[in-house]
Amino acid sequence: MQNPTENDEVINLRQILEQIGGDSDLLREVIQVFLGDSPNIRGRLADPLAKGDVRQLREIAHSAKSAVGNFCTEKGVAAASELEEACKNGDTRNLEKLTESLNAALIEVEDALRAALDKPF
Repeated sequence: MQNPTENDEVINLRQILEQIGGDSDLLREVIQVFLGDSPNIRGRLADPLAKGDVRQLREIAHSAKSAVGNFCTEKGVAAASELEEACKNGDTRNLEKLTESLNAALIEVEDALRAALDKPF
């Protein structure tokens, strides 16, 4: 990737490409896996939120943090970390807001990755 894209603020494809030795085919595969997994992660958030199941929410937030972390996205990692930490500490006051923030961050990364697939790496 020679020139910055409008998605650089959401994801850092250059950095992840460097981390995987410049293998653009592997990067495309990793993106496709994320695009398949992220909607599932988002879909799994609603039930434990409704039930107040902080243990399950914490596990899902941890999975999300790992998934978005692969794309060097600070906003996504921060949203997942905040939800994970609140659940770990038993702080249920802002679970809905934190879950919404994580959901929005995942969608933002999905959108940025879909756009990135249309361009050469």
